[in-house]
Amino acid sequence: MTLVLAMANQQQVVLVSDRRLTCNGQVIEDESNKAATLICRNAMLAVAYTGLAQAGSFLTRRWLPVALMESAAPDFLMGPTIGRFRERVTRDFASIRVSRPSDKRLTVVLAGYCYDETPPRCYCWFVSNFERIDGQEPPRAEPSDEFIAQYYRDKRPTEEVFGLFLIAGADQTVNHGDIELLQTLLREGKPGQALVGKGVEVLRTAAESARSSQLIGKQCTSIVLPSNPGEDAVGEYHSAKLARRHYYPSFINARGDGSVVYVIADPLFEVRDANDQPSLLSVPKVGRNYPCACGSGLKYKKCHGRPR
Repeated sequence: MTLVLAMANQQQVVLVSDRRLTCNGQVIEDESNKAATLICRNAMLAVAYTGLAQAGSFLTRRWLPVALMESAAPDFLMGPTIGRFRERVTRDFASIRVSRPSDKRLTVVLAGYCYDETPPRCYCWFVSNFERIDGQEPPRAEPSDEFIAQYYRDKRPTEEVFGLFLIAGADQTVNHGDIELLQTLLREGKPGQALVGKGVEVLRTAAESARSSQLIGKQCTSIVLPSNPGEDAVGEYHSAKLARRHYYPSFINARGDGSVVYVIADPLFEVRDANDQPSLLSVPKVGRNYPCACGSGLKYKKCHGRPR
């Protein structure tokens, strides 16, 4: 059961998730990507999931980008897309066979900005069959047959500083003091990297907690998504050990402009060779204005997307 931390204010959305994959309480791997960036016609969202990662040949990390992309048509708008995705996940999960009903629990978190209003309006969504975004009911031990979609958004008009902190998955592992500190950083408008740094620290502290039952790993993915639509989202990999490979979030472009694509973040990127020289194994094609997956910080069109 992955831990997902979502933090949002007027400047940016920050999503932090761990990468551990478990089965029957046993660690399978610590580098399973569970995060993505979704761009549709009127919104940009950071996405992460917690819950079922694999059942037989079904892999959530491969299914999720396809399901989101295909749910975007015909209008490619945020609200209708998430509504169709809710119907899609309900239908697809009905056919999955597991040994225990609790194994089918899943929450997909989508946090970002809708550009139908000025300034852009922040939305945080839960699409889940076992927990609610409002916390009015405790998480269900056995999931419902039907997924629900719920959201929070910043209130308007208001003079208050907007700051929203949400936890999905193994929320019992995060102590109240850490939640209050993250909320304070949000209200004070701290930069994205400060929120990422504290979020990763909180997640790793949760991983060490006895209450985590080894379900949370220390390898993490973060996405910082600016409210300004002219700025790019930035995905990062945070390793708790010396790492020679970097892993990146998936990318889903579902704007309905003829460039509907998705990139699943399976490739590994060798950042240094034996002589400490850059040595990239492969770089997948992404949207021209999306940060290049090699980690250069340049847009794809100005990096590995240039004609060779």
